[in-house]
Amino acid sequence: MTLKKTLPLIVAAVVALCSSCLSNDNEIVTYEDAAVTSFRLGSVRCYRTVKAKSGEDSTYSFSYSATSTPVYIDQIGRRIYNADSLVVGTDLSRVLVTIGTKSNSVVRLKSLTGEGWELYSTSDSIDLSQPRVMRVTSSDGQYNCDYTVDIVAHREYADSFSWSRMPDDAAVATFVNMRSAQAGGALYLLGQTADGTVTLLRSADGGGTWTACAAPVADMTGATMAGVDGKLLVLVSGDIYATEDGEQWEPAVTPDVALRSIIGGSRSELYAIGAEGRIMVSRDMGLTWIADDMESMEYVDNTPLLPATDVSVIVTPTRTNSDVSRVTVVANKEYTGADDKHTTAVVWNKVVDAMEPQAWTYTNVAWDNYEYTLPRMEGLSAVAYADGIMAIGGTPVNNGAAPYSRMYYSPDLGATWHTQQSMNVPVGFERMKAATIVTDGNGYIYLIGSDPQASGDRCMIWRGKQNKVMWQNPQKYFE
Repeated sequence: MTLKKTLPLIVAAVVALCSSCLSNDNEIVTYEDAAVTSFRLGSVRCYRTVKAKSGEDSTYSFSYSATSTPVYIDQIGRRIYNADSLVVGTDLSRVLVTIGTKSNSVVRLKSLTGEGWELYSTSDSIDLSQPRVMRVTSSDGQYNCDYTVDIVAHREYADSFSWSRMPDDAAVATFVNMRSAQAGGALYLLGQTADGTVTLLRSADGGGTWTACAAPVADMTGATMAGVDGKLLVLVSGDIYATEDGEQWEPAVTPDVALRSIIGGSRSELYAIGAEGRIMVSRDMGLTWIADDMESMEYVDNTPLLPATDVSVIVTPTRTNSDVSRVTVVANKEYTGADDKHTTAVVWNKVVDAMEPQAWTYTNVAWDNYEYTLPRMEGLSAVAYADGIMAIGGTPVNNGAAPYSRMYYSPDLGATWHTQQSMNVPVGFERMKAATIVTDGNGYIYLIGSDPQASGDRCMIWRGKQNKVMWQNPQKYFE
């Protein structure tokens, strides 16, 4: 067969072969879909600054994988974000990410310096130091879908603590003695002036303004108060008064026994100090009282260490059972005269469990040379804060430290107490002659102090926050 006759056959065979290939798996198919289906962070760089031995700042860096950090895709709002911020010091300007798309959509990012678009590549890092617009284009080139990528890192350390000064209050500046409580989202301050005048103040705006209440208190001698289940309870002349707003007071409840002070409680139990110094409990909102169970005194008699003055009650729900809570009492013992050498506060604990009642136990942290104790201080007050207990007080017994110069923190319900540089009191607060500590239930802690005879600041009201506490209350934090 001649070449002239075979050439048409060869051309026909090639055409047939090409047609066969195009009709099989190698056929190019395009789609109209455009969407991000997954967004995963990769390796990131982190920078930290520390103090060198010379006292100068020293910066070091390290890399860590952010793969386990959840990144959420809001398909309705077209937003890609991380709810849990990356650690402090993370360099978001160079982040490796892996992006999944629907039907081979093409990903581009809008330039940070102009109107152009940069093609995404798995091998190139992305600058996420600010929100980025990411455009996903369908493989047929007909449809676009824009997302805002907002990846954030903490700017402050979780355990860092900061103070902001609140406006002074003329009434607070006259107090020579004060006590505080929180109830129903409001702060209450009971104070007495040098001439004996007693005033109950209420603040519903986080210490910004204080308003005098119509309190049933004429003398602070023997008058105590506590916030319990949204109500402020005040013990005056043997009777218990309750209010939800500081103005409307419920009819007085006369307990069936004499009480020295009402100290706090939970929804199921109220606590007080009885006439004989025992911890008393009421389960009917203060009408009837009985001496609460205490640990056996068979081998060690802790009766002289019962809480007597400056009593604070901290109720902590357990994380495993909402019906069970731990109650901690922080106080000073009875003063027995000049020969009383006891230098630490007293701490008592109990577990409140309706199914298995338990007794109060004394937390013995007062042995010789023990470092982590809470000093016995005048005007001692303590509150629950930062997953622990924070306390402050006046001049310590046999210590020599300035009054109100240190914050003490216990992470273990009063077993150990620590002073931390990050929790220092505001400068100048150590000059106060009377002070108290209180929290508002929204993540803030307050130091309220006064010195009516001072030539300078006669009143100091400071509001503090620890970052990790505020992060647990994000709505309040960003208000």
